[in-house]
Amino acid sequence: MGNHRINVRETHAVNLISKDITKIEGLDNAWMFIESINLMSNQIVTIEGLNRCKNLVHLDLRSNRITKIDDGAFDGLVNLEELYLGENKIKKIENLVPLV
Repeated sequence: MGNHRINVRETHAVNLISKDITKIEGLDNAWMFIESINLMSNQIVTIEGLNRCKNLVHLDLRSNRITKIDDGAFDGLVNLEELYLGENKIKKIENLVPLV
C-alpha cells in the first residue's frame, strides 16, 4: 500500500488511518486472511486492488477523495459485511451487485 509496508501474516485487522495513502496497491496473498481494514482519512480516489482480501468483513474508507465506485470495485469480497464510505464526494456508483 504505497510506501507503507506491513507484516499482515500475524494479524486480522489493519489500521492505516491518516497515512496519506493515495492508492491501494501491492497487496500479496497474505492479505487474504485480513478481516478488517481501516483506511479512514487518507487520499484514496479509486477503490481498487482489494480482490485478494477474500476474508474481509469490515472495510472503512471514510474521509477519502472517492468520487465514484467503478464496476468490479468489490469483486472477490464475498465476506464483506460492513462498508463505510461516508465523508467522500461520491457522485456515481456503477454496479454493486457483488455486494447483494
